[in-house]
Amino acid sequence: MAKLGYLAVALSIFLIVSIIPLPLLGPIVPKIPRAQAATVPITLSGFATTGWDGSTNPNPTITVRAFDTVKLSLSSADGAPHQFLLDGNRDGSGTVDCPSPDPCSAVFPPSTIYSFSVSNIAAGTYTYYCTIHPTSMFGSFVVAPDFSINANPSTLNIPAGSFGTSQITLNSNGFSGTVSLSSTVVPSTPTITTTLKPTSVLLNPGGSGTSTLNVTTTSFTPLATYNVNVTGTSGALSHSTQVTVTVTSGTIGGTATTNPRGLTLPLIGVATVIASAIVLTGIYVRRARAKRIHKPK
Repeated sequence: MAKLGYLAVALSIFLIVSIIPLPLLGPIVPKIPRAQAATVPITLSGFATTGWDGSTNPNPTITVRAFDTVKLSLSSADGAPHQFLLDGNRDGSGTVDCPSPDPCSAVFPPSTIYSFSVSNIAAGTYTYYCTIHPTSMFGSFVVAPDFSINANPSTLNIPAGSFGTSQITLNSNGFSGTVSLSSTVVPSTPTITTTLKPTSVLLNPGGSGTSTLNVTTTSFTPLATYNVNVTGTSGALSHSTQVTVTVTSGTIGGTATTNPRGLTLPLIGVATVIASAIVLTGIYVRRARAKRIHKPK
């Protein structure tokens, strides 16, 4: 009898947990950054006679990847005025093209922070220098080939039992090769399936390619918000984009309804199971008591 009671209570608890909608379990959907590139921090100290960073590491070569954002921390180590400039169009025109297509900082000392994106600069090698001391303060700035990946739309509202699509676009900046695509659903559930067609995209330098992401739900998919992470990989390069999927009402046989008191059907199910658990526990307790009362002395 005791085993039957324990089994009834355990089964009831399991059923309660299994049917509680995911939103009631708290925010379990982790977020990933939507930015497909990195922010690269770089520190440079200005010396008018010995160059950027002086004699320690004079005029170091700076290497970033296409689509990155560069965050420069600039300071004057000798007290003289300096200004950073990247010759983004290789014309040597100085501040005429500042700040575009030649990114350039404010004049300093004592120090300044300057951020810029290299998304619009073609992969290749360029020169950065101080506009005030260009003959001593200059170095190489390398934009390495890379690709980016983005989703459109980045949000989908899908009724349970239906599907939605998003176009995945890949762009190359100097990159050439095949990018393999994969997708994962977070939190994982067998009631949501994703497909990518095609599963790989061939990119040429400066070119682009697309793939279609299909997200399919079932009538049993819990009403909740999910993240579909699409990752493009080619060798050591890997970038991801995210599609936020919200599964809306839609149950077996039609649209989900609401009872007169405002409880959705999943919550009614929870209440039913809880009531069943109480009843089963009560039956077990009464039988146990009756057994003790009628036990021969």
